[in-house]
Amino acid sequence: MFIGAFTGFGVARFVNMVAAENYHLSEVNFIAVGMGGVIAGVMHAPMTGMFLIAEITGGYRLFIPLMIVASLSCFISKKITKYNVYKTQIEEHGGSAEPNQTAVLMEKVTIGELVENDFISVSVSDNLRTLLKDVMTSQRNVFPVLDDKGAIKAYSKVRGKKKAVETTVDTMEQCARNGRDYDGKCFVCHSQCPEDARLMIEAVEERFPRLKGHIRLCDIGTIIGSHAGPGTVAVFFYGDERPEMA
Repeated sequence: MFIGAFTGFGVARFVNMVAAENYHLSEVNFIAVGMGGVIAGVMHAPMTGMFLIAEITGGYRLFIPLMIVASLSCFISKKITKYNVYKTQIEEHGGSAEPNQTAVLMEKVTIGELVENDFISVSVSDNLRTLLKDVMTSQRNVFPVLDDKGAIKAYSKVRGKKKAVETTVDTMEQCARNGRDYDGKCFVCHSQCPEDARLMIEAVEERFPRLKGHIRLCDIGTIIGSHAGPGTVAVFFYGDERPEMA
């Protein structure tokens, strides 16, 4: 505003000194109009410059000159700089001058705020009555099965991809209906590892030649995938009974 005031004052004083005999410009009016022009140009907001100076001067006597100067100032400023003074500073510091709603959310929302933890867990020792009660009271359709210490317990642990495939197929043979003569459907799901899933499919088809139709390859869902992580392969089939955990 000071720059605009001094610019307006300087223009009016210069004209009055050079052409004093023919013209006499009001230096006060030029000060006010100059302030409005600078505000409109710097902020890219002509309406703000017009009404702010009108309120400061206590009247709308200069409204027409303010409209002309503010509009021209804003037009010229936008041709020179893409953003106003505030957005330019944000861009110079590495920020986004025009952030959209998605970018703002991604910068402000933490991962902890997105994690859903209102799940009801069930224990491996719970009976069907307890499980039915949890199902009736929960608003979720996912129930993590945990051990007595609150951790997910694995049936078995093996090392190596080949050994893992072999152990999985052996477990399917033990649990599948009719063993090697299993003739039901089978599904293989994976988490960003289609090649490992195809190895599993080849091993299952070789062990169980009487499968009903082709093995369907699917992606693991978001809930299980977010817990297990990439590299997970799961086999789904109809079995006689679920084996006890070790």
